[in-house]
Amino acid sequence: MAKTYADLLQEVKAAIRQVSLEDLKERLESGEEVILVDVREKDEWRQGHVPGAIHIPRGFLEMQSGSRLPDKEAKIVTMCAAGIRSAFAAKVLQDLG
Repeated sequence: MAKTYADLLQEVKAAIRQVSLEDLKERLESGEEVILVDVREKDEWRQGHVPGAIHIPRGFLEMQSGSRLPDKEAKIVTMCAAGIRSAFAAKVLQDLG
């Protein structure tokens, strides 16, 4: 039987570590080095974004992650508007190493 979107999303969320906004804020305030990757579209990014975040739209992540995120050991947090694109992005980055 083919997977549904809901099945795939559930698998992705089970495979990644999700971070609450509060936890992320605490990490950043404590000086922890975290790379923020905003995977929203360009028009969403222009409307506002977290200072210091790297903008890589979800559709370009596989192509640009190697050159824009060269440190494979860095702690990366992906972010979007609702948490869906960022979940898929986190899984892709995890799969790419």
